[in-house]
Amino acid sequence: MTGEVKTHERDREDAEAARRAAESARLAGEQSQRNAEHVRQAAEGARDAAANALGVRDDVVAAAAAFREGLADQQKQLEDLRAMTKDIQRKVGTSDRKPDA
Repeated sequence: MTGEVKTHERDREDAEAARRAAESARLAGEQSQRNAEHVRQAAEGARDAAANALGVRDDVVAAAAAFREGLADQQKQLEDLRAMTKDIQRKVGTSDRKPDA
């Protein structure tokens, strides 16, 4: 009878160990799910940040293009003014010299 009691006790201990192991596995699974959710949220944040960075980059590229166009327009205006100045000087008979101060 003592052997049966020991076997029964060992079975109960094995069952308790299996229950604890199953509970540990369940808790580990829940933690893994929470971790996966945090990783997903971090990935979404990184994706949003990258999209914002690309938007800012596009804005900077557009501003730089507008700046270049503006500089080109100003250069053209300057060249036109120089040509106009030379034309006026030619018409009135003055040279390129600067007026005396």
